[in-house]
Amino acid sequence: MRNFRVIMIHLVFFLIVFTSKPVFAADINVEVNGAKVDFPDAKPFINEDSRTMVPIRFITEKLGSKVQWNQDTHTINIQYYNDQIKLSIGSNRAYINGKTIEFDTRAVIKDDRTFVPLRFVAEAHNANVNWIPDRRTVTVQTKARMNGDFRINVPAMPSFEEEKVKINNEVTELKEAFKSKNIEQIVTHFTPDKRDFLNSEFGKMKNILPEFADALNNWELTLLSTEYGWSSFHPRTAQVTVYRNGKEYHLEVVKLDNKWYFVNF
Repeated sequence: MRNFRVIMIHLVFFLIVFTSKPVFAADINVEVNGAKVDFPDAKPFINEDSRTMVPIRFITEKLGSKVQWNQDTHTINIQYYNDQIKLSIGSNRAYINGKTIEFDTRAVIKDDRTFVPLRFVAEAHNANVNWIPDRRTVTVQTKARMNGDFRINVPAMPSFEEEKVKINNEVTELKEAFKSKNIEQIVTHFTPDKRDFLNSEFGKMKNILPEFADALNNWELTLLSTEYGWSSFHPRTAQVTVYRNGKEYHLEVVKLDNKWYFVNF
C-alpha cells in the first residue's frame, strides 16, 4: 500500500510539472472582420489566467495599426490613426492617449515574440470580441463593420495622410481644369447630382473660369468627419477652406466609392 501511495504521489507530481503550462491554441482561429489572421511562426495560446494571448504584430497590423518595440524599456507602442496605445511587458496596465487602462492579465515575451491579451488589444481598437465555440474561433469586429457599413475594409483603410494626398490631388486637378476652361473635365470633380446644373452655370462663366483656378492657390484642409462622429480617420466628408482677398470660403468635399468629389464651389 505504501509503495502504491508513493507511485501515485510521483504520478501526480509528474502531471503537475509537465502539464501546468500555457495551453497552445493551435486549433483556435482568430478572424478580424471575417478575415482569418495568419500566425506563421508564433501561435496564440491560452495563459494561466485563461486569456487568449496573441502575437501583437500580426493582430494589430490586421486592425490597421503600426507597432514599435522599445528594447530598452520593453515597451510596445501602437499607433492607431490618431490614437496612441502603450503597454509594457509584465504589466497589466496600458495607456491609451495617456489614460491608464487596467486589464486582467499581462503582456509577455515568448519564443522571441511579444504576446498580448487579444480582448484588450481588440477593445483598444474600438472593436468587439466574440467566441464561437463550435468553430473554435475568436471573432474581432470593428464598429464600422457592426454598424453595417460594408463599403470599407477597416484594416485596409488608407491613413489620414493618404486621404489628404487624395484631396490635394483633386484640388490640383480641378485647378488645372479651371485654367484650361475645360468644363467637361471640371464637372467630373463634382458629385454626380450637381454636374448637369454646373455644366450650365460654368458655361455661362467660361471667360472667368481661370479666376476660380487662382482662388485655389491658397487653401487648406480644415475638417474631416465620419458617419460616426468627427474624427481624423475613416473620413467621409471634408471641408476645404479657400483664402482669397482676405476672406474665407468653405468648400465641402465628400468621399464616394473611394474617390473625393466637391459638393459646392
